[in-house]
Amino acid sequence: MFGLAFQVMPSPGFLRTTFVGIADVTINPRYQVFVSSTHLDLKEERERIIYELIKSGFIAVGMEQFHAATEEQMEYIRPLIDETDYYVVIVKGRYGSVGADGISYTEKEYRYALEKGVPILAFLYEKMDDLRLGDTDQNPEKQAKLIDFRNELQKRMVCYWNNTDQLVNKVKDSVYDSVRRKPRVGWIRGDNAMDPAVYKELESARKAVLELEKRLSEVVVVDLHNDLAQGADIFQIQWTLMEKSGGNEFLNYRYEEIGKFTFDTSWDDILVILIENLYREDTEYAIGSAIAQHIRDSLVDAGDDQHVDVHVDVVRNIRFQLEALGIISTTTRTSTSSTGYSRTNLCWVLTERGRQYISKIRAIRRDSM
Repeated sequence: MFGLAFQVMPSPGFLRTTFVGIADVTINPRYQVFVSSTHLDLKEERERIIYELIKSGFIAVGMEQFHAATEEQMEYIRPLIDETDYYVVIVKGRYGSVGADGISYTEKEYRYALEKGVPILAFLYEKMDDLRLGDTDQNPEKQAKLIDFRNELQKRMVCYWNNTDQLVNKVKDSVYDSVRRKPRVGWIRGDNAMDPAVYKELESARKAVLELEKRLSEVVVVDLHNDLAQGADIFQIQWTLMEKSGGNEFLNYRYEEIGKFTFDTSWDDILVILIENLYREDTEYAIGSAIAQHIRDSLVDAGDDQHVDVHVDVVRNIRFQLEALGIISTTTRTSTSSTGYSRTNLCWVLTERGRQYISKIRAIRRDSM
């Protein structure tokens, strides 16, 4: 099989845009497209595709000046694929020229592009049963390998074609779509390119700005929170002691209120109590249950038939405070029961500031070792 019907190499006036993603650099690159197909049966299709790609501003890369596919040619092709932004492979009814290992050169090119992570756009002839005898391989081994190659290509997104006009339009549309969805490095004119050292300085400056913005935001957050209860400040959790009564082994029990009490704890201790729940991003209901269980575990003389109830308003107040401190945020998630019923739950999510703060209060100090 064969590389490409035409070769337009970047002139010395074009440079590969090595640095991408730097803010405020608005140079538009030209993208290089490598077109691969069998040599003899797709000559017209290749010429049309190359013409349309060049007319559309792309750099079309191929090996048409070589009249025979050889391993030496592959050594020349590999660097071209290394510098290629998008790889187009066209397959019709022939497997093409094969190397000593029995693999066609078109498939070798495909495998190399796949290995290098170059986006692959595959175009397969659709009506294989309608092909003329002269457009297909008569060698049974090549026929089998063509089927295997088509099956391999069909493991990814492919386009099917039945005539040259349709193929050309689909190739153009697919290349444009790939540029839009997955822009690559590309090439720029040498007189438009910045010195690489300037790019590095810009990137270094950009990172420094981001770091300063991050530090500034943290300082502002601390200033805004100075008047809020936090850290070692005490918070009173109001709770109710409930006791099971009535019922028997066949009837549901009910719980009666024994009394209302308060549980004094610090905001740091609340975070320690909830640390596992917060990292799991538990629901607010689970958060309330964890607080109630902690209070229940602290009761020395509580009976087996007693449990602690923390009112939802108390849990909400804790949530409001932690949100105001920038330690948590909230999100909603929908869960579906085995019976098909859906329920939307409010979940607590640690912010990056919250993670850093919890790590700090849980860290082992030197004087405690």
